[in-house]
Amino acid sequence: MERFFLLAYVLVWIFIIALSKAGVIPLISDQGNELLWGLVLAPIFSLFFVIYYYFKRDEF
Repeated sequence: MERFFLLAYVLVWIFIIALSKAGVIPLISDQGNELLWGLVLAPIFSLFFVIYYYFKRDEF
């Protein structure tokens, strides 16, 4: 479970950085807060993925 959380955190962080560098999220790239946004948003998305995975696993 810890590996899954870490993987989700890293993937979301990379996704946020990629979107900001591509200009899809101009707010982030204009202010240069990629690290801050990654540290704030990645745990939230990671927690959602972990909860989803936990309940999905219990169905079987």
